[in-house]
Amino acid sequence: MNRANIVIVITCLCFIIAAITVSVRMTYINLAYGAKMKKEIYDESVEQKQLKGETGVILADDGKNLLAYPTMLYNASWDPQTAKRFLATRKPKRTSKTSGLNHLFGQRDEKSNVQVQKNDSSFYTINNLVNLLDQDFKYKNGGKSYSKIIKEGYNSSTRRNIQIAKNLNMEELNLMRTFPFFNLPRYTGGFKYSSIDTMLLADPFVGNRIIGYTSFNGSDAGKGILGAYRDYLVGEKKEFITITDKSNKALKPVDLDKNFFPFDGRDVTTTLNYNIELIAYNALMEQMNRSQAVRGCVIIMDVKTGDVKAIINLSRQDNGNYADDYNHAISYVHQPGSVFKTVSFLIGLKDGYIDLDEKVDIGRGKMHIGGITISDSHIPKENTVISARDVFVTSSNVGTAKLIQKYYKDNPQKFLDGIYKLHLNEKLGIEILGEGKPSVKNTKDKATWYACSLAQTAYGYETMFTPIHLITFYNAIANDGVMVRPRFVKEIGANKKEKEVDFAVNVIDTICSKAVAAEVRQLLAEVVSSPIGTGYSCFKGAAYNFAGKTGTAQVKVGNNYNSSFVGFFPAENPKYTIYALISEPVGSYYAASTAAPVVRKIADRIALCDSSFFKKINIDGNLPSVNEKLREVAYE
Repeated sequence: MNRANIVIVITCLCFIIAAITVSVRMTYINLAYGAKMKKEIYDESVEQKQLKGETGVILADDGKNLLAYPTMLYNASWDPQTAKRFLATRKPKRTSKTSGLNHLFGQRDEKSNVQVQKNDSSFYTINNLVNLLDQDFKYKNGGKSYSKIIKEGYNSSTRRNIQIAKNLNMEELNLMRTFPFFNLPRYTGGFKYSSIDTMLLADPFVGNRIIGYTSFNGSDAGKGILGAYRDYLVGEKKEFITITDKSNKALKPVDLDKNFFPFDGRDVTTTLNYNIELIAYNALMEQMNRSQAVRGCVIIMDVKTGDVKAIINLSRQDNGNYADDYNHAISYVHQPGSVFKTVSFLIGLKDGYIDLDEKVDIGRGKMHIGGITISDSHIPKENTVISARDVFVTSSNVGTAKLIQKYYKDNPQKFLDGIYKLHLNEKLGIEILGEGKPSVKNTKDKATWYACSLAQTAYGYETMFTPIHLITFYNAIANDGVMVRPRFVKEIGANKKEKEVDFAVNVIDTICSKAVAAEVRQLLAEVVSSPIGTGYSCFKGAAYNFAGKTGTAQVKVGNNYNSSFVGFFPAENPKYTIYALISEPVGSYYAASTAAPVVRKIADRIALCDSSFFKKINIDGNLPSVNEKLREVAYE
C-alpha cells in the first residue's frame, strides 16, 4: 500500500470516528436534553389566544329600538423617536415643479381624501402632519391645534408616546393612517393604535348619561345602565393556544372541541322610551338655553310600574353649550324647596291634624322664628287669613310653617319620623351607580337642630334630596299611596346558556291610605286648576287635567335658585309622573316660569303620541276632536 492510499484510509477512518462521535453525542444530547429542547421549541411556536362571544345590545322599552350596540373603536398614539430615526435615513428629494406651499404640506386628492407625494421627502414633515391632524381631527383635541403636542414631543429626546386621539372609528383610523409617518410600518413611522371593545350609542345626545359611558374599561365603565348590566352584556371569554404550522407558517388552534365556543352576551331591554326621551330632551334643552342655567334634569316615570321612561341631564359647559355629562337626576342632592310642602301636608293629614278648611293667619306674609324671617313674596298682603287648602295651593311658606309648628312644636321628632316612614331619608337601592344619599335631620343631634329647624323643614329647607327621590314620592301619591322602586330594566334576554330574566315591579311600601292619597292628589290638581294656584298660568288651556307642585329654593347667597316642578297626569287617572329641575337660571328663577313650562311641553307632546292616554282626558265639548285641542295647545 503506497503512502497516498495510507493517507486516504486514515482520512476515512477519521471521518468514521468523527461521525460516530457526533452520532453518540447527538444521541446523548437527545436522551439528556431532548425533551427540554423540544419544549423550548414548542413554547416558541405557541401563542395564547382569547375568543369572546358577541356582546349584547341595549334596547328601548319596545324591545326593538336600539339604544346602544357593540362596536370596535381605536386609540391612536405616536412615537416621535421612531419618526426621527426614519427621517435621519431619508435623503431629501428635490421637486422643482412643486410650489412652496405644496412642498411643505403635500397635496390632497380631493376625491379619495388620501395624501399623495408619499415618496416625496416634503410629505414627511412635522408641519405637514400637524396641518392634516388639525384639518381632520381637531375635534378630537378639544378644538385645539395639534401643533404643541406634536412639536414638543418631536423636539424631546426622551418622549416615546404621544396620545393622538381616543375612540376613533374604523373610517377615522384609516384616514389617519394616510398621514405622514402614520402611513409607515409601526417600527418605521412610530404610529401605533389599539382596539377597544365599546358600545356605540344610537343617539349620542339624548339620554346618553343614563344609558352609560361606552367603554367597558376604565373609571367610567360602571356608570349608567351599561355599567350596571355589564356582566350580562359582555360575551363569555375563553382562552386557547395556537401553534405555528411549519408548512404554511400559520397559527393553528390546539385541542378545540365543539363545546369550546363561548356564549354570546345577552340583550338588555330597558324601560326607556326613545320618543319620550326625545320629547324631554328638546323641552329641557330649549329652557336651558333660554335660562342659561347651570344644570337641569327631567325624569318621567310610569305611575303603576315605576318604569323610568326618560331621564335627561344637561350641564352647561365652558363654551356655553350643554351636554349630558353628569347624572343630576340620580346624584344631585339639594334642598327641594316648596315641592316638599306636599310631604308636610301628607304627614299632617295622615296624623289627623290638618283640616284643609281650617284658617291660618299668615301675618301679611311674614313670620319670625328662631332668629330668622320666613316670608311669602307672591301672596297679596291683604290676605292675612286663608284656609289650609289655600296655604298649599298658593304655596305659602308662612302658612305651611305655622301649620307644622302648631301641630308638632311639642314633638318635632314625630314630624321627622313621619318623613322617615315615607322612606325619604334612605337610598332607593337602585342599580344605577352614583345614587345620592338624602339628608333629613334628627332632633337628637343638638348641633344641627335649631329653633327654626321644624319650620324651615316644613317648607323644604334644612333637608336634602335627589330628583329621583322626589319623583318616587310623588309617583306614590299618584299610585294610591303605593311606592314602587324606579325600574330601569324590564328584561335580560336569553342565550344558549341562560334563560330570559324578567324584572318584576318592586313595591317599597304603602306610604298612606288611598283616601289620604286622593286628598293630596286633589290639592295638587288645584295648584294647577285654581286661578290662585302657582301652576295655573303655565297649564291654562291644557287639554288634560294635571296635578303638580312648584318649588323654588335658594342654593347660594345671592340670586341663585333651584326651580322645580313635579306632578302627574291625567289628574283623575294618572299614567305618567314628570319631574323637571332648572338649577341656577339667569333672570327669572320662579318655578312657574322656568321648570313648569318644561313639564307642560312634555305633557302636551306625550298626549299627542299616546293614544291610550285619551281615555280619561276631560276636553272642551265644543271642539270636534281631542287631537285638534291637543295640537292647539302643543304648538302655540
